[in-house]
Amino acid sequence: MRTFSDMVEAHLDVRSRSGDEWAALCPFHSDSQPSFWVNVEKLVYVCYACGAKGNAKMLARHLGLELGEETADESLDRLRRTLMAWGSEPAALETIPSKWIALWQLSADTRARWAERGITDDGVFKDFQLGYDSTQDQLVIPVHDPVTGDLVSFIRRNLSGDGPKYVYRTGFKISQQLYGSYQARVANSRVVAIVEGSIDALCMWQAGIPAVALLGARVSPTQATLLQRLDPMAYVLMTDADRAGRAAAQDIRQCLAGTGIIVREPVNWPEGCKDPGDMSDRQRTETFESAR
Repeated sequence: MRTFSDMVEAHLDVRSRSGDEWAALCPFHSDSQPSFWVNVEKLVYVCYACGAKGNAKMLARHLGLELGEETADESLDRLRRTLMAWGSEPAALETIPSKWIALWQLSADTRARWAERGITDDGVFKDFQLGYDSTQDQLVIPVHDPVTGDLVSFIRRNLSGDGPKYVYRTGFKISQQLYGSYQARVANSRVVAIVEGSIDALCMWQAGIPAVALLGARVSPTQATLLQRLDPMAYVLMTDADRAGRAAAQDIRQCLAGTGIIVREPVNWPEGCKDPGDMSDRQRTETFESAR
């Protein structure tokens, strides 16, 4: 069954693509420059030279073709083929609309792979838009703007054991992010845990505990500002149980001194657990609630 994108590729001279926006030579007039733009997602077209514009069915009639309706399964399959061809997300973040996140979420292995990390809650999947890229065997962790919730980047967690554990997009600065702060703001959380890793934070949310992550064991001036702006009643320090984690906890105490935000630390910590990701949901809750 012919889809709009199939028809455009087969019957128009496509010169460039930018996400869903494709530029081609106009079929309505003699065109030597790509003045004809189609949106293969919205199923519309416009020529900025001759003024022709309309929808997919109008273009099909002009070309003397019949255009079939694309089913949801066919659409997903087309997106999957495109993702496989790219091998990853496009280089430019603005070319990754929400449908790419939906594709990663709909991967047959997504829930199973996240369950291996202890994440099974539907609310956590929805709020954090978690996915899995089977082409790379990587968990996909979207990062959102702390105020607007807009997608600003992705963190990828390698599962194959090859290469670095975490992969960040070019230009992504850990020091400028406080993972989970948008979700904590939306939830109007009054007591929030501070952890090091993004998956540690997700594990806390899985246990019903709001958490933000430093994405490391250091606190930058920007992160200190973000911690202050979130302005909960109290933070519970659940950084890693090692030297770096203890140093991070001390830095957090210093940066929050005089802000009026209460800072607490757990009295009890499960033996053999380095971080919240090593704990069960019950242990996370008990550790969090032991904070004084």
